[in-house]
Amino acid sequence: MFIIFINDLLDVCKDINNILYADDAKFCRHIKTHIDNSILQDVINNLQSWTDKWQLNLNVDKCVTVSYGYQVDKSHSYNIKREGMVSTLVRLNSYKDLGVIFQSDLSFKKHIASQINKANSMLGLIKRNFRDIKQDAIIMSYKSLVRSHLEYANSVWSPYRIQDMEALEKVQKRATKLISSLKHKSYEERLRILNLPTLKFGRIRGDMIEVLKILTGKYDSLISPHLPLSSGSVTRANSFKIITRRCHYDLRKYSFCNRVTNICNSMPNDVVNASSLIFFNRAVELTR
Repeated sequence: MFIIFINDLLDVCKDINNILYADDAKFCRHIKTHIDNSILQDVINNLQSWTDKWQLNLNVDKCVTVSYGYQVDKSHSYNIKREGMVSTLVRLNSYKDLGVIFQSDLSFKKHIASQINKANSMLGLIKRNFRDIKQDAIIMSYKSLVRSHLEYANSVWSPYRIQDMEALEKVQKRATKLISSLKHKSYEERLRILNLPTLKFGRIRGDMIEVLKILTGKYDSLISPHLPLSSGSVTRANSFKIITRRCHYDLRKYSFCNRVTNICNSMPNDVVNASSLIFFNRAVELTR
């Protein structure tokens, strides 16, 4: 019923990109000139008029603005009316959306630190309360309570800095040492005995699964990332040849659509042409 009630919201918020999820709405526009600022402010005014018309109270205290980019003009502010008073929306340098902390520079340092803290807390909980359980139970607890924090939405925030990757991997190193019989073995040996992949390999595998879903039409093409395929007849490794794009900044170079290109193009043809995601996942595991 709520979705039906707000169904016409997008009609009054034109000339911008808009995203609706449950009772959360986001309005985005690439700001190049003062005209773009004015258009975004007009959309906010239309939103206020829409809420007044349908008597839907808007929690202005939860309305914020965030600007993303290296060189962002933060001098312009956006206003919204509340009970006859004009309130200036708070500008943040980071914002948590669906469990992921997005910083204005898109570095995800805060999110990675937050997830590591959560994972270490759960790891400490397991260590304090489950000292004498079997190896399989420890691994199951680790996968469900600890690793889930380190892998959630990692296609979005996947790290590329060495210090961030090492900080994440350190959590798994601590987890594998909880098994007393393996404590004195090397990290690589512990992973082999426990049949665990490194977190880096897990992120790569997750990226490849997402690529397969996109290229085979498992997602809505209107909202999924665009991966342009080469129209040439030469496909050295497999039938999916994603066009390599040049990047000037590491931020774009290691974003999802660009970091998956070389890995996907180098995969064997029998892997990318797997009949299902289950067989694809198994084939990728064999390449570990």
